[in-house]
Amino acid sequence: MKNQIFRISKLEKDKRKNAIYDRGAFVVEIESDSLKNNELFMEKMSRLFKFPYKVTNLNALNDYMTDLDWLNNEIGYAIFINDFSQISCASYDESIKIAETNFVRMIRWLYYWEEEVERVTSYWDEEKQIFSGGISPRIFNVYLVD
Repeated sequence: MKNQIFRISKLEKDKRKNAIYDRGAFVVEIESDSLKNNELFMEKMSRLFKFPYKVTNLNALNDYMTDLDWLNNEIGYAIFINDFSQISCASYDESIKIAETNFVRMIRWLYYWEEEVERVTSYWDEEKQIFSGGISPRIFNVYLVD
């Protein structure tokens, strides 16, 4: 399994979203403007991913996004970012810099759910002298919709 970022058109979005949802993945949509403000981004992600508590800092957001246990989803997750072209380098300002940082954060989550989750969640089995029992990798794809 390889988690990825896909750039798709608005026309493709519903078809892709429905196919992913039909496979059993947890699917959310967020507007690209939400990425331009950290407080708004944290609030939207808290609500969309049904965090047990409201997050008030980016470390807490990362902690929740690398857990997601309360969603009880064995398949994985998909984030659709609508109007992604609105995060453009053509009009670079502080809000675009924030959006880029939040987008990079999502890339980190792709890697975590692809490989790292198993290592991080396993435990040392003294009898077998190996790490075991980790959570299996999950799909975590991001779709940039224009």
